[in-house]
Amino acid sequence: MIQFTTLNLPEIVPQQDLLDWRKSLRTTEANAAPSEVKEFIEALAAKLPDYGRIGQDMVPFTGYELRLAGIKQLGGETLVDFAVYKIAVPRLAATDQALTMYRIYQRKGKKGLIDYCKAKVQGTELERLLYILNVHVFHIESVEFREVMDRIHNSNKLLTDEQ
Repeated sequence: MIQFTTLNLPEIVPQQDLLDWRKSLRTTEANAAPSEVKEFIEALAAKLPDYGRIGQDMVPFTGYELRLAGIKQLGGETLVDFAVYKIAVPRLAATDQALTMYRIYQRKGKKGLIDYCKAKVQGTELERLLYILNVHVFHIESVEFREVMDRIHNSNKLLTDEQ
């Protein structure tokens, strides 16, 4: 596998230009969302990256250029200086995550936000995020939790440890 030295985009992209671009975007979608949804979207948008991958291009590089980047082997073979190698390079675009989530919420509601979270977050963080979205934002507990709470509310008395 090819290992590249990665640069963080804040080192390359002028941050003031990114802030100016963000300020120029419309935010009318935010006004129609409930306050819990706004808080969730703003908190999640702050954690998501400023750039999204919108595709990838196969870019030809010579072995010499790859060696200058610190790559000595490609696919287990030693690079030849004048040979051309095609490398997949991601295409990135600045993304306003909050505005995207507001638009998705306006069009598709809760289901749209859940799908967006599934696309952007993986692993245990996704489970935690979906729990927060369901319980704290939309105030929906799991079916099992609701059944237990209904049984508790419908019972005549609480059981003690002695019984």
